[in-house]
Order: sequence, then C-alpha cells, then structure tokens
Amino acid sequence: ARQLTEPPRNLVLIYVESLQNKFVRADRPLARWRTQNTSARRFFTLPGTQWTLGGMLASQCGLPLMPTGWSGRNNFDETQAPLRGATCLGDVLRKAGYETAFIGGADPAFAGKQYFLHEHGFDQVYGRDDIARQKSGYQWPKGWWGAEDHTMLAFATDVLEDLERSQKPFFLSLLTLDTHGPDGFPSRHCPPPREPQRMQDIFDCSLNAVEAFLAEMDRRGLDDDTVVVLMGDHPLMAPGWSSRRPTQADDSAEDVFFAMSVPGREPRELDAISHFDVLPLSLQAVLSPADQPLALALGRTPPQLTSLVARDGREQLAARLRAPSPGYQKLWLPPTAQP
Repeated sequence: ARQLTEPPRNLVLIYVESLQNKFVRADRPLARWRTQNTSARRFFTLPGTQWTLGGMLASQCGLPLMPTGWSGRNNFDETQAPLRGATCLGDVLRKAGYETAFIGGADPAFAGKQYFLHEHGFDQVYGRDDIARQKSGYQWPKGWWGAEDHTMLAFATDVLEDLERSQKPFFLSLLTLDTHGPDGFPSRHCPPPREPQRMQDIFDCSLNAVEAFLAEMDRRGLDDDTVVVLMGDHPLMAPGWSSRRPTQADDSAEDVFFAMSVPGREPRELDAISHFDVLPLSLQAVLSPADQPLALALGRTPPQLTSLVARDGREQLAARLRAPSPGYQKLWLPPTAQP
C-alpha cells in the first residue's frame, strides 16, 4: 500500500470543454502556465473517451465508456451505479479522507453524469441550479444550457474557500462549458467574438477565467500543497470531426490539451499519453513525494512506465478497446450478481 504525502496534497482537476493544444498558442491564455509545468506532446483520443462523460470516466477510472447492457453509448440514463466494480480517482481519495466536490456549469443530471459522480467518490456535486441559487438574481443565458464559465468559476472560488476551512485534504473537479462545439457560447464577460476566429476568441475568454481561478489559488497559498491537472475533456466537436473513430489523418485525435502542476517537482514533457493515464499520474502526484511508477487499470505513469498508446500505437489499442470484454462487463454488475 502506498502512503499519502505528509501532509497530503490537495488535487484540483479542471476539464476545459473541448480544449486542444492548438487553441493555446504562444500569446494565448495558459500558454505560459503550460510551459512551466508538466505537459503532453501528444494526448490521444481513443474509443470510449471522445465525449465529455467518456473523457471524465476514462481520466478518473482508467477505463473507456463502452456500450453495455447497462449504458448507452454516451450516457448513464439506464443505470444509477455506473461501473460500480471499478475503483476510480474519487473512490481512492475519499477513502483516504479527502473532501470531494465537483462543479460544472450544466445540469449534473444531463446524461446521468451525477450517477457517475456520486457512485465514484464525490460527496458534493454542484451544477447550474446551485450556482443560480447562490448568485442572487443570476440566470443562465437563454438558449444556453448552463452557467457561463466566469460565473461557474466564481462559484468554485467560494467552494474552494469552504474546502480550505474543512482542514482536510480536498479533491475538487471542475468542468467548463462555454467552448462546447460546434459554435461555443459568447460570454457576457468578454468582448463579442470576431469572425472567422469565433471559437478562438471564445476559448480565449474561457481560458482567461481559468487563469484567474489559478491565480486565486496561488493568492491563497495553495500552490505549495495542491496538484493541479488541467485538460481538455475531448477534442472540439465541429463539422467534419468524427466522434466515433478518429483517423490517423485527424490531428485532433492526438491534440487534447494536458498539463499538470506538482509542487516540488521539475516539469517535463510526456511523449504520448491518453485519458487512461490521467488516473495514475494524478494519484502518483498526491500519493508520494517521489515519482514512483504507477499502473492502474489501463493507465501508466510515463516516462518510467510506457503508456499503452505509446507502446501499442493508437490503431492497435483502439481495436483492442472495441473488442468484447467479459471482465469489463463484470465491472457494471453488483457484487451479488458477479458470475
């Protein structure tokens, strides 16, 4: 059994909707933060990871979200205990005594996201209605399905303050919304986006809010004891993008943004990873003061352990993920129903 660092590090995991490296250019928000921290040269999208819920599950459980008798292709509407046999990031940290919270701008009930969060370690789950209740008089924009990123992150700052007061280590996960494809949402907090660079301007607006949240964490002195993982949940789903099977010619399939800040560790550039590797990379950062190799589910911690996508290649690994797996099916069953 591995021991937590003493004192244990906090973990903040931020999913920026549809964020790819191409939207974080040298003069753009987050560019400097990425160069100062560990990043990935190639972050591959694989079957079962190509949409928000799949990307979240894969990065926290080290497993893809594949169709089963208990789950549709991209939602948990038919089950209230998704992958109940799996051990995920929230499960490990809650068992270790962490306070756990998730905040997203959308409704957590959409696609059954709340079922996954509550099943796998999150005690507090907040969405648009919670944000609207706290922010007196706030209403999310008409024609949009959730709170704008600036407002969600302001709410997250209040939750962060509550987590600090608990005097326990905490795991906080955030999910932005404004940059959802195909057209994004032009926030009232920023100038109107210009054509033809509409999505770039919307990304810049959202990432400015993310940078402000990171700066607030630093102002509170959390940079010394908090691991920050910042990543895209999947590539931008725009016309011409195939969510079912990225091809070798589709650069977006290996362009998901990933960077992480670990107190006391030198930054490095990882060559090739996928959503599956985020689970062991995150736990490695909070479990030990040293870089001890860790393999969990389909995830590995490079460079000590070669990631599966680097070892096997994307196409071969994708074919294996699409193949039937009795072991994967069993993870959906309650213990009493195990064959």
